[in-house]
Amino acid sequence: WFYSLHAIATCLFDTPAYDNCIVMGHVLDKDGIKMSKHLGNVVDPNEVLAREGADAVRWMFYADSHPWVSVRFSTAAVNEMKRRFMGTFWNTYAFFVLYANIDGFERQAYSDFPVDDHKTVIDRWIESRLHSLIREVDTKLEMYDITTAARALEAFTDDLSNWYVRRSRERFWGAGLDADKITAYIVLHDVLVTMAHLTAPFTPFMAETVYRNLAVGHLDGARESVHLCDFPSVDETKIDYKLENDMERVLEIVSLGRAARNVSQLKIRQPLEEMIVVGGEPLSDELTVLVLDELNIKKMVREENNRRLVDYSFKPQLRTLGRLMGANLPKGRKLIEALPGRETMDLLERDGKFDLEVDGTVYELTLEDLLVEEVPATGFAVESAGSVTVALNTVLSEQLIEEGLVREMVSKIQTMRRSSDFLVTDRIDLYVKRDDLADVIHRYIDSIMDEVLAQQVIFFDDAAELPDGLDAQNWDINGHDMTFAVRVP
Repeated sequence: WFYSLHAIATCLFDTPAYDNCIVMGHVLDKDGIKMSKHLGNVVDPNEVLAREGADAVRWMFYADSHPWVSVRFSTAAVNEMKRRFMGTFWNTYAFFVLYANIDGFERQAYSDFPVDDHKTVIDRWIESRLHSLIREVDTKLEMYDITTAARALEAFTDDLSNWYVRRSRERFWGAGLDADKITAYIVLHDVLVTMAHLTAPFTPFMAETVYRNLAVGHLDGARESVHLCDFPSVDETKIDYKLENDMERVLEIVSLGRAARNVSQLKIRQPLEEMIVVGGEPLSDELTVLVLDELNIKKMVREENNRRLVDYSFKPQLRTLGRLMGANLPKGRKLIEALPGRETMDLLERDGKFDLEVDGTVYELTLEDLLVEEVPATGFAVESAGSVTVALNTVLSEQLIEEGLVREMVSKIQTMRRSSDFLVTDRIDLYVKRDDLADVIHRYIDSIMDEVLAQQVIFFDDAAELPDGLDAQNWDINGHDMTFAVRVP
């Protein structure tokens, strides 16, 4: 069939029928079976289009698998692909629109703003990632490698939402429009508009909506449709390969830190004093701050080896000590198993031996007399991947415990704000029932009020003291029962 097209075209027009051809695989049902009316497994495309939208169906075929691979098609599969990319991108766009409207930010008004003078490390990183993405998508589309291009867009969107916006949220929350906040708005706006251009061939309707809302009427010279614009061109001067590689290491360390918290069952809202990183190149101060803020840890310490993270346990080597100790072996076993691991290993590494007294008899022991096992050091949660090890110091001081309680309180009060449909700018009255944590609240009251936008905190002893119609809600704050009520005065 492919040859026939060329043969006919050559005979009739003296030219090949096509320059490139992509062969599609079969569209199967969710179980990988060919669709058939007889089997009753046919998926009505019109129903899927009506429910999920044309963009979602297009995206599923682009990103799920390469065109020549048979596709398992179902509404659930389309919805999942839609959620992972389109949902994430749309939520990021909605985040920008929400706060830009609150602050009255207008991109065109800051066309002369010296944004490069105020960019943070994460601004420079997302800009570099964007231009690396432009180059990759353009290159892959030229090669007709649509799936790799689509997956690159999805990976970037995940970085944009779950790292750039996540780490920049507080910049948008502050009052007023200072230089840092303006910079964050400009960077995110420009990334979103460029993404509208990049995604236009893939998800044309979503791209058009984003572009028309962010560019048309807001940027001088903006065309009336994204589909009338040129495809973006990469600016190699914007790409910082070292920064992108460094941020990859940051994300790896953060991932290991989260895993260590999960293993030790320590919520991210519980501050920790210290983390230790073994392996890899040192991070800059700016990148270190990103890690510490994300993991809610006070300081990072770099170690050349995992010495601090490892302890040792000992058992007697019966082959040598059985003959040496004889009848004293049972007592010697108990003493050996009770040896302090780190200190004993230090002695062995320094002197090659140490003395052990059993019932008045002193025995000189070496490594050959012991069975040595490495065990995690007490007070650390450790996770490793490749050459990098991350350890979290899990010992909690009274101050750390209090800070964790305050973060839990703030989280619950923010939940109450959202469930009450308050505007993000609404100032509230916060009512707190007196209990054993009242002193903690007093010590951190300024921080709590700032976080939840409370204009005053009122303590009460009984629900009857609350204003008419105001209901209180009970919460478990790390094992403490607390009761809050919130209202917009």
